[in-house]
Amino acid sequence: MKRLLVLVVLLFVVAVGLSFAALNTQSVLIRFYVGDVNAPVSLVVVIAIAAGALLGILASMGVVLAKRYEVSSLRKRITLCEREVRNLRELPFKDQ
Repeated sequence: MKRLLVLVVLLFVVAVGLSFAALNTQSVLIRFYVGDVNAPVSLVVVIAIAAGALLGILASMGVVLAKRYEVSSLRKRITLCEREVRNLRELPFKDQ
């Protein structure tokens, strides 16, 4: 069921994107510091969205990598604590 829902949403997004591209075929002039480029509006929008997504992913990678390192170190601490508890449980009990 979940796969079907994902497929329907994906097909909807593709259909909207294709209709957007078909309706916006006008060419726009993009001026860079080194030159000019003529490109369709839909291509410019897609490139802008892709560049924004890529920059967002790159910006969040620092946080993601820091959290992965933290999780790794906490797992090592858990392993050490479990080993210590296991060793303490295996110690013989002394009656006083």
